[in-house]
Amino acid sequence: MQWLWQWFMQIYAFFAVVPFISFVIIWFLVIWVSRDRKKATALSVDITTFLLVGSVSVMMDKLFSISIKGFWLIALLLLLGGGLLGSAQNRKYGKADPKRIMRAVWRISFLALSVCYLIFVVIILVQSVQAA
Repeated sequence: MQWLWQWFMQIYAFFAVVPFISFVIIWFLVIWVSRDRKKATALSVDITTFLLVGSVSVMMDKLFSISIKGFWLIALLLLLGGGLLGSAQNRKYGKADPKRIMRAVWRISFLALSVCYLIFVVIILVQSVQAA
């Protein structure tokens, strides 16, 4: 059973290092299977966000020496975003829809984490070139 866990971790690590390649692979696979572009884009965004959380949190830990780990900071921001969206929904409609809130926070985090990923990759590349 240990080998299965190690295999899963290796696959996750590979795709977390290059999340946009996994986005393209997943998108083409879903298009090939279902022929639905909207479903393919939504599923690709959802899975890539999961990978971006891991890679951005590791890069945050590497770049910044703060006491809180990057994963927990991202989790806190996701929870705060969910709370703010839930509050806005509650004020506007009188009730909050948890499914819509989670989907909105997850999709917004895709955009934010993508930008963070690109910025952090550039910073790490510049630091490695300067160190050489």
